[in-house]
Amino acid sequence: MLNSLKYRFLLLFGLVLFYSSCTKVNNDRLVNNQDIITDENLYGITFINKDTGFICGGSRFSNGTILYTCDGGTTWKVRDSVSAYVLHGIKSIGNAIMSVGHTGKVVYSYGAKDSFSISQIAGWEELYSLDVKDTLQLIVGGNSYGEGVMYRRKTDGSGDWDRLTMKQLLTDVTIVNDTLAFACGYGAIYRSEDAGKSWLLLNATGDFFKSIRFANAKTGYAVGYAGTILKTTNAGHSWQRLRNGNSLFNANWYFNTLCVLDENHLFVAGNNGILLESTDGGKNWRKAVPFTDLNVNRLWLSADAHRMWMVSDHGGIHSLDL
Repeated sequence: MLNSLKYRFLLLFGLVLFYSSCTKVNNDRLVNNQDIITDENLYGITFINKDTGFICGGSRFSNGTILYTCDGGTTWKVRDSVSAYVLHGIKSIGNAIMSVGHTGKVVYSYGAKDSFSISQIAGWEELYSLDVKDTLQLIVGGNSYGEGVMYRRKTDGSGDWDRLTMKQLLTDVTIVNDTLAFACGYGAIYRSEDAGKSWLLLNATGDFFKSIRFANAKTGYAVGYAGTILKTTNAGHSWQRLRNGNSLFNANWYFNTLCVLDENHLFVAGNNGILLESTDGGKNWRKAVPFTDLNVNRLWLSADAHRMWMVSDHGGIHSLDL
């Protein structure tokens, strides 16, 4: 009996220590909330310079929304509806903008005040994310959990999109360098070593991976909707579980996005305004002071790494000075 009570006490004490170490509030990180100018869910953000930025979002079957700023994010304005369907991802290409969304829509603009043009990718899939680097453009998406797709073409827009089918829905993609790229999605992480021409399924499972980012060619992180945080230090050949998902021993956090500043410093965000920060490569985590109860969908780091932007459901726009 005494041994049983002792065991229960030690277990309870260990749980208290665990939760206290993982959920410390970082009072030095105060998030700024921008004025809400739309009730649409917002899913992507990018800047083409320190003053001019764009946000995409909308409603799945009724409206694709683009917001823009010309004063570094102090104020945001709504562009006229540019698509009949929601836009999930957005990326700058020099002074141009490309956004992707529902039913294979790809939207382009060449400046904050220029009109948007819409093109249609042949597959008509839901497109969730894109990345652009040097001579390469990659778009990922899919039609169902077991049916994913990858589109690839040159940055200058010449030629048609090359289409690759995947066995898992893909929700994020990142280009690390001229040859190395990664994509993640439903129970899967992929690596390409030939600039997206072919992809290898990696040994990383157990969650619906929503976001993947790399600090360099070796060190990267991925987060899952069910609370998993993974880290690799060997270009994805193996993955360390920094957080093993939601369970009796872990708080129920649902992650959608991450932002990697360097190999040790990163942020993770998700539903109900959760925002975690680690400065030691994921060994320890601290929560930001609560700033919203909305679902945070995307993080974006400014070019000078002095500010991180966040967009969320119901028109939420937030910023954090670093």
